[in-house]
Amino acid sequence: MPPDLEFDTPEGGVTWRHTALPTQAHNDGRPNPSAVWGTSDDDVHIATFGGVLYHWNGADWSQFHSGIGAPIGAVRGRAANDVYAAGHNGTLLHFDGTAWTRIADPDGPDTTDLLTGIAFDADGDVYVTGRSRGGRVLRGSARRGFTVAVRDRVAALGVAFVEGRLLCAVGKGGVVEPTAQGPKTLRDDIAAWSIAEGEGRVYVTETPGEAAYSELDLATGQWHRRYY
Repeated sequence: MPPDLEFDTPEGGVTWRHTALPTQAHNDGRPNPSAVWGTSDDDVHIATFGGVLYHWNGADWSQFHSGIGAPIGAVRGRAANDVYAAGHNGTLLHFDGTAWTRIADPDGPDTTDLLTGIAFDADGDVYVTGRSRGGRVLRGSARRGFTVAVRDRVAALGVAFVEGRLLCAVGKGGVVEPTAQGPKTLRDDIAAWSIAEGEGRVYVTETPGEAAYSELDLATGQWHRRYY
């Protein structure tokens, strides 16, 4: 079956270049990347399973050791000076363009907590999902702090915010939308591994190993299965 996912590249294509991450400064260990996000070729952030965050400025790598010694599974921002990272041990961090700082959890510290996904709305709020402590969704910002917006006991793996709707990937539970009346299941026949926004659409990857993803057209409410 031919792939449905296509990439348009201007000027005849993109040239890929391999760049090795430096060893972790605190223990000389080899980094194992877990997530990536950036604004341009000279502004790229990489999170790792060892809890180290790397930043590429177009010429050199710098690194920040979170101190947790555990995975940071999500890194995402809205600008070069407004980047968030989340992961194990309830880790929630913010990068202001110069340095990373830790953000306090509204429920207090918990080394068993796992934060998994990051999304943004048009008003400047940040949403962070978690798999433990009642399946929370945190809402706020680095400047104002965070509160618990949703506690639906839904263990989310990822989150997307599009057209005023908050949608969560919840593994074998499929795709769920938190509402005032409780979690609303949109799909329960797929193992939703991650979720991302598009223009009028939401994209959901399935359990690793599946060469397919699901696409929700928000205008029609129709789901389509696509292949890589």
